[in-house]
Amino acid sequence: MIKQSATKAGLLALALATLSPQLASAQSLNTREWTFVIGRSVPLTRGERSSIRYLIPGVDMSRVSATNSGKLRGVLHSDRSDSYKRNQIKWLLKR
Repeated sequence: MIKQSATKAGLLALALATLSPQLASAQSLNTREWTFVIGRSVPLTRGERSSIRYLIPGVDMSRVSATNSGKLRGVLHSDRSDSYKRNQIKWLLKR
């Protein structure tokens, strides 16, 4: 039974690698390349903007473009430390 489920998992991994290289391994997910937007960009909510202001006091929210909102949302909702989130947000806002 274990061997059969391992085979199914291998086939699933192969199918994911064929369809989308980014989905092939969960370890390779990088918030710099991964967005939570499919289709039209959704602006950040008031709570997400306040979270950014909490992490980086004095940040100019006019620098947040609609294309970066999905990437910023991915960083904010990740389970990483505040220090990591702060560095990622600064990096995204410099682009």
